[in-house]
Amino acid sequence: MADASRVRPFEIFEQRIMLSLGPLHANRYCTYNCPFCYVHVDYDSYWSMTPQQISAWVSRQDPREFDIIYISGDTDSFAP
Repeated sequence: MADASRVRPFEIFEQRIMLSLGPLHANRYCTYNCPFCYVHVDYDSYWSMTPQQISAWVSRQDPREFDIIYISGDTDSFAP
């Protein structure tokens, strides 16, 4: 679950939390195969957490740090 190089499992910046529900499959992030996609090489995936773990983590954050919560997969799209 944890990546030792990260202090937080998800990013909080500019009053936003970026949450990820994970990749589409273990070896594929998306249904597309765009040649310019940034997730094909050196993409640092978010932690793998259940919705309950994510909810508990958000509940422990300082509410003054964020106004918006973005939810997606590890990529920007829920295309599937």
